[in-house]
Amino acid sequence: MVSAPAGLPYPATCLRALGVEAGAEQVFAALSDTWVDCFEAWNRGDGVEDILARWRQSAAGIGGEVAVTQDGQLVRGIFETIDRSGRLIVRAADNRQVVITAGDVHFGTTSSLRN
Repeated sequence: MVSAPAGLPYPATCLRALGVEAGAEQVFAALSDTWVDCFEAWNRGDGVEDILARWRQSAAGIGGEVAVTQDGQLVRGIFETIDRSGRLIVRAADNRQVVITAGDVHFGTTSSLRN
């Protein structure tokens, strides 16, 4: 929270650089309160649509460039959405819709750093 690592191949920041002055205790309390709220919304799986809607609403990068390395293959395109199963949906340059279940994902300017 006090500083971010330097010399990374992608941008990194810390809360202080973003104008947030908070100690570890405050950050932990906020995260744990939010976790409780989300766990209650989850409702043993009955609230999955609500959780996915919250995720889509707050997901960074929707509509922007993305690069995903999956099983040694690189997919570049536009991050379209998160589907009903929680998978990343990418519109590739050739207009294919690619479903990403797992992979190394880089958004925005960092998407161009991956070959």
